Order: sequence, then structure tokens, then C-alpha cells
Amino acid sequence: MCYGLTRHQTKKLAFDYAMANDICPDKWKEFKTANMKRKDNEKLSTVLRKYNFPPHMIFNADETGCSTVTNPPKVIAERGSKQIGQVTSAERGALVTTLFFINAAGGFLPPVFVFPRVNYKDIMLNNGPPGALGLAQASGWMTEDCFVKALEHFMMHIRPSKDNPALILMDNHSSHVNLKVVKFARKNSIIIVTFPPHCSHKLQPLDVTVYGPFKTRYRIAMNEWMLSNPGFFL
Repeated sequence: MCYGLTRHQTKKLAFDYAMANDICPDKWKEFKTANMKRKDNEKLSTVLRKYNFPPHMIFNADETGCSTVTNPPKVIAERGSKQIGQVTSAERGALVTTLFFINAAGGFLPPVFVFPRVNYKDIMLNNGPPGALGLAQASGWMTEDCFVKALEHFMMHIRPSKDNPALILMDNHSSHVNLKVVKFARKNSIIIVTFPPHCSHKLQPLDVTVYGPFKTRYRIAMNEWMLSNPGFFL
């Protein structure tokens, strides 16, 4: 990971690892954190040289939130009009987090959806993308447990191995950097590199080249659906 972890994140990660391997000093158990020593992070260029990944095994992973309430598109009206009618969704929307894995060869996996529900039901993905994974979390946000399930989804489609590992580039969100994720990735030949600070515009192109057009089209599709289905809400 080449992103600078905070002091608390580093100590907590070290403590969780030590506890899992039963090598935790007594003082660590007392304070429930580890003492911290500085160590240089492995750079992306070093990882690429070491493993020599082909383009189809280098993935960007990133989440974006889609709300059932979006800003209505602009409409054409007579100059000076004060009020223009427009169909909108319910006043309070539900947030659904969508996670995409897209590789350097232009390929992609079926997306992962995190719905704001306590329990997941198959009906939530009716008419959804083939092979998509649906998860439920009360707030609709990505959590460490949800992300481990997303990695299981990734592994099922990519099948990385010791001789053919996969690289995932992503941000340093707490759901991505924890012991469960690290252990799963190491066990399944998945190399994870998190971005340095202030480098997302260079290393994470999904926000601009994928999510920007995606959300524009999403808003258009939502508006067209509501115009065709008066009286119904998303």
C-alpha cells in the first residue's frame, strides 16, 4: 500500500494482525493498539516490476453512490418564466453504493451493489446487470465485510493464482484497509496497492472517465422512466 496510513490505522492494523497470529505483547493487549515504527511503503512501480502483470490483470476498483433522487435536468422554457413543472422522484432518496472493477485492457466485471437494507433479497437485482453481486448494509455504504464479499466476487471471475496474480488499485477507505481484506488478498494471490494522497486524478480514472458519463446517463434514464410512469417513484 503506497498511501500514507494514519497513525491510528497503522497501529490498529498491526494490533489486529498480531492478535490473529498470537504474537501480541502484553502491553499491546492492554492498550489495544500496537507501537508504531516507520517503514517506507512499497511503490507501485516496484510492484509492477516484481509481478509483471498483464493489462487484463491490473484493475482499478472504486465505489460511487447512486441516489434514487437526482437533480432534474434543465428544460426549455419561455424567457422570464418563474415556475416550470418537472417530474421528480420522492423527496428523500435511498443511496445505493456501486463498486466497479475495471482493468487496464478495458474489460470489467459485473458490478457490486450495496443496498440500504438489513437483509438482501434477490428482487433487488431484478433486471440488473447479469452476474452482478447484491449486498445489504443498513446505511448503503461499503464496509469491510461487504468489501471482503466483493473480493470473493472478484476472485470468482478472475481466478488469480500464485503464477498469475491480480493487482487492484484503489483508495485508502477504511473498508479497503483492514486485516480481513489483507488476509483474504494474500491467501488468494491478490495484490492491493492504495493510492498516494492527492493522486486520484492520475491513478484513479474511474471518477472522471467512467462515473461522470455513467451518472449523466443515469439521470437521463431516471427522468425518462418517471415521465413514462407517472405516479410511480423509484
